[in-house]
Order: sequence, then structure tokens, then C-alpha cells
Amino acid sequence: PLTEDQGQPRELLRQLASAGNIDTAVVQVLQEETNAVRLLDRRLGAPAVAAKLEAHIGHLTVSLHHSLRPDRRQQLAAVLADAAALAGWQAIDMGRMDAAWNHFETATAAAREAHDNCLLAFAAGEQAYVLLDLGQPAEALDKVRAVYDQTHAAIPHQLRGWLRAAEGEMAAASRKQGDCHRALDDASAELGHGPSGEDLPYLALNDAHLARWRGNCLVHFGDPSTITDLTTALAGMDGTFARAEAGLRCDLAA
Repeated sequence: PLTEDQGQPRELLRQLASAGNIDTAVVQVLQEETNAVRLLDRRLGAPAVAAKLEAHIGHLTVSLHHSLRPDRRQQLAAVLADAAALAGWQAIDMGRMDAAWNHFETATAAAREAHDNCLLAFAAGEQAYVLLDLGQPAEALDKVRAVYDQTHAAIPHQLRGWLRAAEGEMAAASRKQGDCHRALDDASAELGHGPSGEDLPYLALNDAHLARWRGNCLVHFGDPSTITDLTTALAGMDGTFARAEAGLRCDLAA
């Protein structure tokens, strides 16, 4: 029988061989698995799929760490960045702030290896929500503004609009009404170039989502226009976004 030290090279060789079998078709399957979890998360909520996503991330991480080809590493890193960002968002939903922060660190590091400015901007912007939920809205606002400043020249209008809307939410939480309105107006202007599409599967932003987001921000200030924004959003929402609709109805009640 092999000793522990003798068995380690064999396990490493197995992992290297396994990673070497990953081609573009397998990468696509791995991305489709992330997309499937994303859809289940929207309909069923984070607790129903969190364990499945954690296992998926573990597989992606091992595969990336043992992949030898730079082009394949770049592809795997992009899938990992997307999956880890989704896991970070799920962890926020479940109140696991340490886990959320770490997932977003994984996502931003993977996005850099993937040379994907969109994934980097999205994951770094989402990380600001950990600060918001920790009761640090000013720091969250600073972070999302910094992400926009660093990435806006390299990302499409839809993602710029998402960052501006996130800035509006952080400004609302910081009780900065003027900054909130300006950021939301900027988000609307960016979205004027069209809604997010299949090229950004992790981003769901259209007129209805932005109206919901705007209402969620302006409810902080008792703004009467909030009712119009929220009822418009409710009428135009995709019914698969169960969590978003629940939040919208809470804002309407408020």
C-alpha cells in the first residue's frame, strides 16, 4: 500500500489529467449549470440551491487550479467568477456575511484571471452590499462609486446602469436624497441604450426592474412617486423573479 506521501503525487496527477479533459464544450456545460442554479435561485430561493452551488464552485476551483492551458484557465475563471458572485449574493440573502465577502473575493480574483471587466465590475459592485448589510452605507457608497470609476470605460451601458442604480441604493441608505436621484437618473439614461441581454446572463435589468429598484430607493424618503414606480414595476415584472416580487410588495406596503 502507498504511504500518505506516496499517494499525493498520484492524486495530483489524477487532478491534472481530469482538468486536462476539460474542453470548450465542457466549459459550456459548466456555465449552463451555473445558469440553471441561477434560475432555481430566482424561483425557489437561496437555501434550496446553496449546497448545489457550493459543490459546483468547489469543482470549478479544483479544475482551474489544475488546468495547464492559459486559454482554458481563462474560460474556467470566467465561469468561476459568475458562480462565486451568485454564491455571494445567496450568502447575503441568508445573512452569512463572512461567506458572502469571501465568495466575492473569489469572484473578483477569478474575473481578473479571466480578463473580464464585466464580471469584475459586477462582483465588486455586489460586494458593496455586504458593507450595506453590515450597517456601513457610507463605505458601501464609496465602494460602488470606486468600482464605477475604475471600470465604466470598459463595460457596456447596461452594466454601467446597474452600478449607477446600486449607487442610488447606497445613497438612499446613507440618506443622501440628491445623490440618490442623480444616480438613478444616470441609471435610466444608461438603460436607454437597451436592456441587458443573454451576453450578460448574471445581469437582469430592464425598465421594470429599474422602476422596482427606483421605488425601493425612494421609499426611504417617503417620495409619492414611489407608488407609480412600484405599481409600474409590478405590472411589468417577469413572474420568475419571486424574491424581487416579494421585496417589491413589501415596498408597496411601506
